[in-house]
Amino acid sequence: MSGNPFRPAEQVAPRVKTLVYGASGVGKTYLALTAPGRVAVIDTEGGTAFYANRVGPKGLSAFDVLPTKTFAQVEAALVYLRANPGQYETLVIDPVTVLYETLQDAAQDRRAEVRRNTEADLEMLDWQRIKRAYKRLMTDLVNLPMHVVVTARESDLTEERTTGSGRKERVKIGHKPDAEKSTPYYFDTLLRLVPVAKGREAIVEKDRTGTHELNARLLNPSFAALFDKALASEGTAARAVQSDAEAARIDAATTMSSEEMRDRDETLTPLGHITRSGVIAKGEGLRSDLMGRLQPDGGYAVGFLLEVGDGKPRPQVVASGAIGAALYAAVDGDTLSLSGMQVTVEGDLFEVQPAGRRKFWRLALDRITSPDWTIPAPEVPTDATPEASEPSQAVSGGLDAAEEAELLALEF
Repeated sequence: MSGNPFRPAEQVAPRVKTLVYGASGVGKTYLALTAPGRVAVIDTEGGTAFYANRVGPKGLSAFDVLPTKTFAQVEAALVYLRANPGQYETLVIDPVTVLYETLQDAAQDRRAEVRRNTEADLEMLDWQRIKRAYKRLMTDLVNLPMHVVVTARESDLTEERTTGSGRKERVKIGHKPDAEKSTPYYFDTLLRLVPVAKGREAIVEKDRTGTHELNARLLNPSFAALFDKALASEGTAARAVQSDAEAARIDAATTMSSEEMRDRDETLTPLGHITRSGVIAKGEGLRSDLMGRLQPDGGYAVGFLLEVGDGKPRPQVVASGAIGAALYAAVDGDTLSLSGMQVTVEGDLFEVQPAGRRKFWRLALDRITSPDWTIPAPEVPTDATPEASEPSQAVSGGLDAAEEAELLALEF
C-alpha cells in the first residue's frame, strides 16, 4: 500500500498577491507604489515616470524600474528575483495588459513569418502557445517569495442577448480586467478602482485572505489599509503552485501512457463512418469528462458523451489531434462549457470491448457542428453557393445494405 499523499496544512508566509484594475488615471500605479519595502517595478507603459519625486516617509516607497514590454525580459527579471531573495520586498507589474498584447503581437509576427504572409491569421496552435507562456508567468508570480501587485486596464464585461425582434446583440453587464480571462484566478485579492467625489474607491471583488467582505468599498486605499490585517498572520511555509506544464509532463508520462496501454488491450471493431446529433454530456472516465488534456505533441484531447435521447446508451466521443486542439481553442480552454450544447458529430465508430468490462461505442471525432461554429471549418468553393441541409444519419465504410441498416438501428 502506498503512503499517505496528504500532509498537514501550513500557513504560508504572508505575501500579498493582488490584481488591481480600473480605468485610466484612477490611481492603479499610485496604489501599487504604496507597497512596503523596496519595490521592483516592471513598467510596461511609462506609468511611473512622474512618481520618483514622491518617494519619502509620507509618500511612496522607494522603487527601481525595468521599463519593458518584452515578455522575455519580464521572465528574465523573475529569474533574477528568485535568485536574489530579499533584495526587493514587492514586485509590481504595471499593467499586465500590455504583456498579453505583446504575446499576441509576437505570435502574429511569427505566424506571418512562417506563412510569408503579413496578413496571416493566428492559428489554434498559436493561441495554445500564447496561453502556455502567459499561464507560466502567472504561476511564477504566485510562487515568488515577495508581495506581488499586478495592475490591469479595465474593459467591458458583455454577454449576448436576444432582442424583442429576435436579433442577437452584445450587452454590457459589468467590468473586468483587460487581460487573459483566467488572470483573476491566480490572485488572492481582486480590486477594482473607481473614481469618486473625494478621490477613489477600491471595490473588493475577491479576497481569499478573509480581510474584507465581498464588494466592500474602501476610500482612498493604501497597501497598508488593504492588507495590514492579512500580513499580521503568522506563517512560514512557502507557496508552491504547480505549473500547468509540469503537471502535463507528469500526466503525459503516467496517466496518458497508462491509457494508451489500455487502448492497446481493447478490441476495436470498426463499424463505419457515421453522423449523429445530440447533446454533449459529461462522463466520469478520462475520455469523457470534458477535461482538455495536454498531449505530449502539444495538442489537446477532449472527450464527452453524446446524449441522443429516448433513454438510449450514449456513445463516447473523443476529439484528439488537430480536432482536439481546435475544439479546445474554440471554447478558449473552457471545455466544461460544452456541457449541454446541441451538436452534430461525425467520425469513425468503433465497438470497444475492454477486458472484463461491458462493450460500448466510441466515436473518433472528424467533425463537430454547434449552432455557432463548425470544426474543422467547411471549405466552400468561391463559385459555389452552400445549401442548407439537415444533419445526415449516413453510414459509410464499405458496409453492405443489411449491415448499414443494422448499424443505424443501434440504440446508442
